[in-house]
Amino acid sequence: MLLFHVGEAFTNTLEHGLLYKNHFSHSDDVLENVDIHFDIVRGKVGRFIANKNKSHKNLTLQDSVLTFACWIKPENVGKKSATYLSEFDILNFRVLATRQIQFNHYNKKDIDTKPVICKDVWQHIAFTLNADGTLKIYYNGDCIKSDSIQADWHLIRKNLNIGTDKYKLNANGLIDDIYIYDRHLNAQQIEKLYTETLIDAPLQHKLQAYFPLNGNTKNKINNKIKPQDEYIFYTDDEQHGLCANFVNDSCFIDIAGFKYDQQLTFTCWIKPEATHKLMSVIGNNNLVFRFNPHRSTLVFTVPLLYSKYSKPYQKGRIDDWTHLAISVNIHHKVDFYVNGKHFDTQLIEGKSGDENTLTIGQSIWKNQFIGQMSQLAIWNRALTSREIKQVYNGKLETIQPTNAPIASWIFIGGSIFLLTLIISLIYIRYHKQRNNNLSGEPIKSMSPINSVHLTHIFRAYDAQGNDISRLFSPTLIKLFSLVVLFPLLKKRHITSSELSDILWETDNPSQQKNNRSTHIHRLRKLLERFNHVTLTYQNKEWQLKHDADFFIDIQHFDQALNDNTLQKLPASIMLNRHLRTENFDSLIHIYEQKYILSFKSTCFNLFANKQYSQVINISRLWTDIAPLSELAHKYLISSLLKTQQKQEALNTLTSFSHRYSKSLNEAPTITIDDCNHFKPNDAF
Repeated sequence: MLLFHVGEAFTNTLEHGLLYKNHFSHSDDVLENVDIHFDIVRGKVGRFIANKNKSHKNLTLQDSVLTFACWIKPENVGKKSATYLSEFDILNFRVLATRQIQFNHYNKKDIDTKPVICKDVWQHIAFTLNADGTLKIYYNGDCIKSDSIQADWHLIRKNLNIGTDKYKLNANGLIDDIYIYDRHLNAQQIEKLYTETLIDAPLQHKLQAYFPLNGNTKNKINNKIKPQDEYIFYTDDEQHGLCANFVNDSCFIDIAGFKYDQQLTFTCWIKPEATHKLMSVIGNNNLVFRFNPHRSTLVFTVPLLYSKYSKPYQKGRIDDWTHLAISVNIHHKVDFYVNGKHFDTQLIEGKSGDENTLTIGQSIWKNQFIGQMSQLAIWNRALTSREIKQVYNGKLETIQPTNAPIASWIFIGGSIFLLTLIISLIYIRYHKQRNNNLSGEPIKSMSPINSVHLTHIFRAYDAQGNDISRLFSPTLIKLFSLVVLFPLLKKRHITSSELSDILWETDNPSQQKNNRSTHIHRLRKLLERFNHVTLTYQNKEWQLKHDADFFIDIQHFDQALNDNTLQKLPASIMLNRHLRTENFDSLIHIYEQKYILSFKSTCFNLFANKQYSQVINISRLWTDIAPLSELAHKYLISSLLKTQQKQEALNTLTSFSHRYSKSLNEAPTITIDDCNHFKPNDAF
């Protein structure tokens, strides 16, 4: 049963009034017109089945207020309209073939937004409808349309349908994190819902070009985007090393092969000479990114349509190195960043052309850049604030140059057709086999009574074995996880100030204290449903005290791994999706590195002792937290070959090669032949 009724126990602002939600984390979470699909960004999601008109119809509403929100990645953008929610003869919520979001009050009124929908990216859409007919439509957490319909719209209510309507304008593509409320969410709550369900893509996802500009104009990501002409010099800088030096009006770089739909991001480091004039970073005849170092403003221009100037940013010396970034969603907004911090947003309307060349250092009005430039990157998607901060902190510098042998590309190209046919089977078998123990026996459900599971999918079972996962809000999950993870990863317990800094970093001290007290009280009330567990405050630290009757999966796994007593492997050790936020990045990194090192050592010893079945199971856990690790896949594929599972080995390599090349825009270096001759010494 997919219908979640939310009782008085829910006091969190995003849980109160929640009628239905679906994260598509389980096979039984699917709707009649949706199946489970694995997405490279969001993991398990729903995929609408073509020409399937039936949908889940148990959502009958009696209230006169409605809020709907979900993440979508539609197909046939610009070609076909698609309905995501309908109430027959009352309302339809659609994405139109014109890329607009539409709210249709049946036979009475159409309310359309600007054409904001993009191809091949995840987008969050939502609407709220009040009893008086007041309507607001949201896109990626922002209200983009306010209007109203007749106030009698709710006098006769019918079943809600997801993904279809009476005209059979069926939804297509992917969907995730559906939320339906029988109450009105305000703008702040919609933004919070968007933020808490946002999952950042790998930084390399849709990265079209990365030019370090450290002595040449080589693109480390995509050989299809490359310089046509370059007239620049290079100089050695104390801070950035060798970098591009634009010394006069004849200095620029032309690049070709640039493509984008309605989203793009530019980032770079610059060190301009002291000047009062407007300078161009990058652009073409259709769009230009410029800045004024003297006035401390950034400018995004679509010629003949508009120029959007940012407010002044806080600056140091004019000729200091500065990191600039601009994230654009055509017909919606442009976000400006300096030194990793978001400082302004401007609304925009009107689309640029589709010219596929760009000029670095000049614009169509010249606006010559004079100074030094380093690490220019281009995405054909709009990066989030968290991702821009990662770029500023140097994450792009770890990307390795494209050096894939031609044979590997031929192998990948030849495997695409096969991959399309077997991807569903691979995914099912992959997760089935991860549920085996070290000897290959199926694993049984681990502690469904009096337990909390923080890996894979968050689950909590009380002392009677009831699933009470839904009682934990995302913040309570994070709070509980921090109390558990700190002693595991940092060998000490967490303090109140650390809790506040991680969970409520933007609040003032008074708000932090209030939030902390409220959530700790709620967590303690929930812990009363379990046996033999308490949350205590001792020596200015928060500790979770429990006996052996209370089971926490990561504690059990860590202890068994340390004691070498692990008899059965869990399905996954990846921490649940609620913890994949910026404030948890450092903890997750420590967590993953801890087990990667352990898996390396374990696989090395097992492989040397020819215990290949055990290597298969351990390396699958390894690839779960390091999906792009070539070493982990070498162990896995080599062991599959050693155990005569040649087809599974080929399928695994095909799947890995596809995922690796799609994420990094280059082919992995491993081949079947490499794995056939792999030895443990190759890894150390």
